[in-house]
Amino acid sequence: MKTIHRFPKIISVLLIFSIFSSASAEGLSIDPIKLINKISNRLFEIGISTARSFAEISYEDVRYDPNLETFFISGLKIIPFSLEVLDGCEIDVGALNVSGTRNENLSSEQFSIGVSDLKINQFCFPLETRAMLSLSGISNINIPFLKIDVGHEYKSAATTFALYGELQDSVSFTMGANLSYFSVANNSDLTFVAKLQALHVRFENNGLWENISKQLPKQFVQSGIAGTSVSLFLVQELKNILTPDLLNTISEQVAQAVDDFIEEPKSITISTQITSADGIHLDYEIFQNPISTYIKLNPVISVNKVKQLKQVSKSDLAEILNGNFSRFETKKLFELGISFNSGIGVIKNSNLSRKIFEYLASDGHEKANEKLIELYLSEDRFSDAYVVAQKMGSQGNKSAPTYLNAIEKQLSLSEIIQLQQKTINFEETKNKAKPQFYLLARGYLTGNSSTKSYESAYFWALIAQSNGDVRANYVIEKVEALKNKLPEIEASMWSNRLKEVQDEASDYWMKRIN
Repeated sequence: MKTIHRFPKIISVLLIFSIFSSASAEGLSIDPIKLINKISNRLFEIGISTARSFAEISYEDVRYDPNLETFFISGLKIIPFSLEVLDGCEIDVGALNVSGTRNENLSSEQFSIGVSDLKINQFCFPLETRAMLSLSGISNINIPFLKIDVGHEYKSAATTFALYGELQDSVSFTMGANLSYFSVANNSDLTFVAKLQALHVRFENNGLWENISKQLPKQFVQSGIAGTSVSLFLVQELKNILTPDLLNTISEQVAQAVDDFIEEPKSITISTQITSADGIHLDYEIFQNPISTYIKLNPVISVNKVKQLKQVSKSDLAEILNGNFSRFETKKLFELGISFNSGIGVIKNSNLSRKIFEYLASDGHEKANEKLIELYLSEDRFSDAYVVAQKMGSQGNKSAPTYLNAIEKQLSLSEIIQLQQKTINFEETKNKAKPQFYLLARGYLTGNSSTKSYESAYFWALIAQSNGDVRANYVIEKVEALKNKLPEIEASMWSNRLKEVQDEASDYWMKRIN
């Protein structure tokens, strides 16, 4: 057993030794992209070597594409070693791709894994499954594409899931879920903790119905009759689980959907209509109570329709393009700004989204300020984002320090000082009646409930210190030490500027002495 536990460690040591030996051979001048490619290749080779004890595996190419930030495996072929039900089984994957994108500015992650040109022959399935596939007109499984996308925001734990793919000449599908909160949990009942905001599943017929309908009795394929037949079947299956009223609602909805689909067999979509803006808890109890679950999820079946979360009329779009934002209610305009930024319900247009948020922010809309900062960060417009965060601070917004800290990671100290000098109204702050000097200093140092300004923090810390407040020493030392982080010329300028602030503080202090 000790040997087994040591095996992963031995492999890791060998992997690292191999990579660095290779780098050494190249004169230790290996490019970071090449290093990533080497590491990914070695890891994949180790994984394949382990898997080859269970199946015959071959592939054509493995590479890391730095432009797409994606790991590709091409021409993968898997032949499981002979088993009773798998004798003759062969799986071919044209391409397998894995990618992960990190947005440091927004503390979010996007992860995707997908396959294309996936072919699984019929010998990989038991006889019963082959028979069922045959009734649907399917022998071998051919999947042009299959992909899963996951997006996660670490600050709020908001998460999105999307799974979509196609079975050639049969059906294509899309499944999506929006979660306002998602976290993995060590629980015997559930392996995760989540709040579901929306869920939808959509199937598009590409020939599957035509093949299946040939095998079904007439009462299940004739419009006007099929809906009633299916609803009666549901009633019999669910009558001991659901209440009569709820069962009647479901059967009516299903009957209508079935008849509509048979009339024009294109697509079926099942979507939740959750009323709670924060979503519903996916806990153990919700899976134990079907009635409560159905009421909370409030699913709706639609046939041959594409649901759009938001939609802009031509007249509204014309007003927006002309900049007539005052014609809209604040709430609607804010929603339109989100729509243009996300591209859901309208064509994505970052310029229009930014203009809407700038208009709303100028009118004092706090949430618009936050959206505007996020948009600026996505465009690497860090100086503009800093100005907006300063504005939030001047309005007393408690979220301002969080945004300022995130933005300052992308700016030099020199740039931060310059932006602070542009966005601080020094005179207005000093004229406050009966100020609490240390609290003012601390607020200016962090941007908490005020703009962020090292000069203003220094000013009020000097006043507080003169009144015997020892807490101010920390602020004074921090601000004076900034010169050590500036280039020589700018450090000298900073020291001179602090001397000027000392003179200003002296004048202010003298005027307050009786």
